[in-house]
Amino acid sequence: MAVAPLTKAVLVSEEFRKLDPEMPAQMALALLSIAHKPGLGQREAMKLIGVSKSAISRVFSRLSDLPDGLGTIRMQESPIDRRNKVATLTPAGQRIVSSIERIVGG
Repeated sequence: MAVAPLTKAVLVSEEFRKLDPEMPAQMALALLSIAHKPGLGQREAMKLIGVSKSAISRVFSRLSDLPDGLGTIRMQESPIDRRNKVATLTPAGQRIVSSIERIVGG
């Protein structure tokens, strides 16, 4: 029996809640955007998600492998502009994305 779309949505939100029970939608969207486009920069993510520069900085920091982060992304200076950070998934981030892909059938 096929899983209903709303059930899939609930299962996806539960995957994000495993990382952070109060994860905001913009953080989940940032993680999925980085998975979709490895090397996504903060500037591009800011425009894509529709948040401020300070908000995207907080989102990237929280998702990062820094001491207080969730360990799902790794940030590096952009090779083009040192002021811009670019992100790729860590193995932990890839596991979450793979789990979500299994849920939605991707």
